[in-house]
Amino acid sequence: MGRKQQGSRPTKRDVCMGCALVSGLLFLVFGVLVVIYMQAHVDAYINKLLAFSEDSPTYHAWKEPPVAIKTKLYFFNLTNKEEFLAGTAKPRLQEVGPYVLGEKWDRKNVTFHPNGTLSSQLAKTLYLIEEESVGPETDLITTLNVPMISAAAKVRYEKDTMRQTTSGLLEVLEEYPIIVRSVHELVFGYPDPLVKLAKNVQPPGQSLPYESFGYFVGKNASAGPPMLINTGQSDFRKIGVIERYDGSRLLPFWNTRQCNMINGSDGTVYPPGANESTIVYLFARDICRSMALHFEKEVLHSGVRALRFTPPENVFDSVDTNPENMCYCVGGPPCAPKGLFNISVCQYGSPTFISFPHFYLADPSIVNKVDGLMPSKDKHQFFVDIVPRVGVSMKAKIRVQINTQIGPVPDIEYTENLPDMFYPVLWMEAGVDELPDETVAMVKQATDTPEVARTTMTAVTFVLGAVLVLIGATVCLTRMRQSRRATLNSAPNGKPVEMADVNPTNGSAGNGAAKLAEAEAPPSV
Repeated sequence: MGRKQQGSRPTKRDVCMGCALVSGLLFLVFGVLVVIYMQAHVDAYINKLLAFSEDSPTYHAWKEPPVAIKTKLYFFNLTNKEEFLAGTAKPRLQEVGPYVLGEKWDRKNVTFHPNGTLSSQLAKTLYLIEEESVGPETDLITTLNVPMISAAAKVRYEKDTMRQTTSGLLEVLEEYPIIVRSVHELVFGYPDPLVKLAKNVQPPGQSLPYESFGYFVGKNASAGPPMLINTGQSDFRKIGVIERYDGSRLLPFWNTRQCNMINGSDGTVYPPGANESTIVYLFARDICRSMALHFEKEVLHSGVRALRFTPPENVFDSVDTNPENMCYCVGGPPCAPKGLFNISVCQYGSPTFISFPHFYLADPSIVNKVDGLMPSKDKHQFFVDIVPRVGVSMKAKIRVQINTQIGPVPDIEYTENLPDMFYPVLWMEAGVDELPDETVAMVKQATDTPEVARTTMTAVTFVLGAVLVLIGATVCLTRMRQSRRATLNSAPNGKPVEMADVNPTNGSAGNGAAKLAEAEAPPSV
């Protein structure tokens, strides 16, 4: 009695509750669509701010960096000159530094083009920051005479008469393998008779276009080659990507088109949207190539999440372990050993090799030929920490070491006792330690606003949806109670009437009527 049979129609209560649930779910779906719509518009707004334009903050930060650009130099001072030149001991080196170079940047000839690109030239003014350095620029360093070693290397495979003539010339000019120069001279240059002679007698492009030698000669207060970059206006993922360098899409140095490709940015800004599977490309002009950077780990700077990208450990591997590096083996084999990258082809033939500082990740046999080096990942790793949403580098350590290949050259005096080795002369660290507070605040706003908006709208949507379901259910239950109360009030004696299930085939309806009549009859005497 009073139980619903299987297969019967849904009750009013079921229908009402279902309507409430459907209404709530529809509201949730609508809310999710609103969240997606708002997120897309927030993203579009931020992407518009990131793209280079006359009034975008990214463009102004690129044009006038909000951080002090500095380069730290560490020289290797030779402490056993006599024993080394006599061939009785390997070089014992003492790291001296840092000597901190400040850089004032000036973007010249900046021009926006209708095709979404921008052209400019970068001029740097360099100056030594003595208060942040270990000593004044007058400090003396005992180091390798790179012009003399380069002159000897150029005639290594020439005829005997050419080598003998070169040896006589070096003796007349009093050129020796080891020299003592000040930090200022090594950085900004000093007059060298060999460099001047080479400039006058060698074809253009085969010798330095200067009469002085220094590691930053020609890079101070002079505009570099023109560079064409993507503004990101049509595709924000290409912001800062170099389209042409010195008027070309390719470099002229290496064996294949792929290795000559100019990929990525110059490190000032990186395309937004990087994730753990992204390969970030950096065009390093000083080593004449583009370098791929791979994700290593997540890091946190000032409460901002960033992704650390580093060169793969095999980036400077020998061709035996990394055959892809064969394209960089110009004039070989033999090619550069593990841990070294030969840039002689873009350094006027000077036997110059790049490595990570202290030969980090290089073949141990290279490190073992020098006393005083201690490779360390913490001190010598090359990395860039990028905020993926905006492509801003929170911290960067671009670390490279300059090495010169030396060895005995037949008929060249003063080289007969030199060992076959790669002699480190200095290493440098460029990059950013930390951003100014106002820049960090802007980065946080750009990264947090979309997430906060999405989280807030999602929470509000689900809360309102749940409230709508609750309200609908409450209304349904209230109406059900009112309907039941009305039914009770309409029954005889205020009691509900139980009706038997109707079944025409067995006459159950008539039995119910008889029971009702029996209930209403007075008791018999």
